[in-house]
Amino acid sequence: MKKLITVALSLMFTVGMIGMAVAGSLDSPGAPSGGSGMYTLQNLYDYLTSGTALTVLRSGMPFFCTQPGNWGVQTGTAIVITPTSTPTITPTITPYGVYASCKAIKTATPGAGSGTYTIDPDGAGGSDSFSAYCDMTTDGGGWTLLIKTSAASTHDFDYESTYWSSTATLNTGDVTTSIGSAKYASYNVLPFTLLRGCFGQATSNCITHTFVTAQASALSVLGGTCTVSTQHNSGDYAALGLGYANCPNDNVYGLALHGWQGCGGANGIARWGAICHNSGSYRTISGFGVSYDGGHPIGAGVNIDSGADTVMNGWLWAQ
Repeated sequence: MKKLITVALSLMFTVGMIGMAVAGSLDSPGAPSGGSGMYTLQNLYDYLTSGTALTVLRSGMPFFCTQPGNWGVQTGTAIVITPTSTPTITPTITPYGVYASCKAIKTATPGAGSGTYTIDPDGAGGSDSFSAYCDMTTDGGGWTLLIKTSAASTHDFDYESTYWSSTATLNTGDVTTSIGSAKYASYNVLPFTLLRGCFGQATSNCITHTFVTAQASALSVLGGTCTVSTQHNSGDYAALGLGYANCPNDNVYGLALHGWQGCGGANGIARWGAICHNSGSYRTISGFGVSYDGGHPIGAGVNIDSGADTVMNGWLWAQ
């Protein structure tokens, strides 16, 4: 009987102890004391998130070391671990690199959109690269903007303007197709085989001239020797709203024109365009860099010696 009572009491005590264990809190009874030599969770958190150096709280006590080669529990003076800071790297993103022209960018990356790019026509070691506006949509894309002329500033690019024949640039910070007057470095150094002039709209209402061989630059063409061509005539400009549809006499088209016969003389001059007159009556000069007898300065448009001039905003492109 005594044995039975003893067993019963033992079972009750064991069950009570188990109940006490199950009912007990799983939380730590408290943070380590200041002299325990242990890292607190805050120490480890600070180290992992901000790189705060870890040091043992008291020399001669055990501590956990995270330094390579000393990982684990150590005893003695703590090793101070100061993480090496990592420099902030800001990448320079040049998605299309530096190509010779807008055409080269379009060829390398057909999906490139219209906008401002950095180009370097003569490559490394020559002239500095520069910003250029690229039309990547019209006529197959790959067009580099050379000049834009505003109807509000007729003298900026009239025939006598030195911008046509010198390397001077104008408003190069405005690398956009918005209305305004600007001349870019591309005019001076970009080789091309196609020249496109647009009247009234940046990328439409245009005339394109095709060269058999690559030209060194627009500076050498429009600021150089007078050249007569049969590619276009005054009727092509009239179709763009520049002049008369019927202007058969002395109908001359070309580049760096001066004189009613194209090359030689005075009166009719145009950096790029057509000159004609109607049976000795009204004389018409259409295109870029237009003037008549030193008057009627027009950057882009048509000059008619009756005084019925049409001045337009113009954009000059090359490819």
